[in-house]
Parts: sequence; structure tokens; C-alpha cells
Amino acid sequence: REGLSVAINRNEMNELIYFGLANPSQAAPVPTSFFYEPWMTTNFAQYDPDLANQLLDEIGLDQRDADGFRMRPDGETFFLNFQVSIPEDAWRRIGQLVADHWNAVGIKTNYKLIEIGLYNELRNGNQVDLASWGLDISDIGEVATRLTNLRQQWGARASGHLRRQWLQSDGENGEEPPQEIKDLWELGEEFLSATYLSDEWIALGKEFYTKTFEGLYQIGTIQRPPQPLLFKTNLKNTPPSESSAKWSWSYRQWVLFLPEQFYFEGDG
Repeated sequence: REGLSVAINRNEMNELIYFGLANPSQAAPVPTSFFYEPWMTTNFAQYDPDLANQLLDEIGLDQRDADGFRMRPDGETFFLNFQVSIPEDAWRRIGQLVADHWNAVGIKTNYKLIEIGLYNELRNGNQVDLASWGLDISDIGEVATRLTNLRQQWGARASGHLRRQWLQSDGENGEEPPQEIKDLWELGEEFLSATYLSDEWIALGKEFYTKTFEGLYQIGTIQRPPQPLLFKTNLKNTPPSESSAKWSWSYRQWVLFLPEQFYFEGDG
């Protein structure tokens, strides 16, 4: 995971997709979160293809096939089938760049956009190699009562459904996960049952976020891109031009701006 992360050129993404206005970042909460630590945004987030190649070599992917792609220890080409169904054009372009960067360090990656129904069918059948989505929940860690997208291996759009079955059935079904995943699951359960904003809640949240982001169970790319909002000139009580408010599905996008208080001046 570390090797794949440093193979990604986040600065290039920011320039090509967001005109340099966003924030290259590892998967991390925003700086206003109770659980934010400065290291989280930069943890293996530098672009360093030499280090990526070194790390991939060190885990046994040092042999290449005739096309220059890395081979598994059994002699087969290591292959990632990166199939996604995502709603925003910027996200689609980010996915393609990620695939390009991984191919460049010898990880054969096929990137393909598919219909949401097919994706859900594959996901529910545990046939998804990689999951891709915006990390919505981490930007409101201080007010969220869920850890949907942070509880890796069992999130709404993640893989690892057999592990989730094992965890939810006390080992009767599914596939037993590594101990580190079991520990994170238990830690997440404790966090969700703690009293909101209590010292225990904050301490458990910090521990959970720290272990999650140290483990690089999710690889981030770009954080907090600007969101242009267009308003008719006589629509009043809209957000100021220099607004610091967040645009996120977690906030239900427009809800934060109180659209019920917008009004047209004059004839509309």
C-alpha cells in the first residue's frame, strides 16, 4: 500500500483536474476535525516512483513479465481490475491517473467505468478488486455517528465482504480477517457506543483515526477541492463569494447554505 501510494503524482492531479486549487493529500480528516493530526495528510503522500519501485521490489514483486509488468511469486502477472461507478467527472479522471501511475511502476492496472447496477452486483458478490469513492465521512468526524467509509474492508463501497460477514457473525460465517482488522472493528464499536463529545469519545476517535491512517487501508489523492456555485444576480441571501463553508455529501451539499432562506429580489 505504501508503494502504491507514493507512485501517485497528486500534484499533477491537482494541476490537471483542479487547476492547482485543491489540496494534494493522503486520506485524512480535514484540519478542523477533532481527530486531525498534521502527519495524516502527508503520510506516504509524496510522489516518489523510485521509492515505490523499491517498496514493491521488497515485497517480492521484483520480477517482470515480457511487457514489463510485475509478476506474483507464482509467475503470473500481478493485475488489478479497477472497475468503478462514480458520479463526478473529476473523480473519473483521478481514477484514470491513478491507474496510469500504477502502470508506470509495473503494477498492471485496468481502469474501467461500469454501470452502477453491475458494480453493485460485483461488489455484493465480493468480486471488486478496488473500491473508489470520496471520503465523505472523515470530513465531519467530530459530528458523525457513523464510520461507514473509514471502517475499511466493510464500508458501503469497499471490498472484503467475507471479512465483514465473519465479524458480524462472531466467526460463524465468512473469512477471518487479520488481527489488526479485528482490533479496528472492536475499536470502532467502542467509538460508536461512547457518549458524543465525551473525553472517551474523543480519545477513541483519535486512536481509531490514527491506526486507520497509519495502516493506509485507504489511499487518498486530493482533498477539499473548491466547488463553484452559480447564482442568479437577484437571488439573495446566498453564500458570500469567499465562503469557507464545506460542500460535501456528508453535509447534504446545499443544506449547509440554508437554501430555504434564499429569495428573489424583484420579479425573479
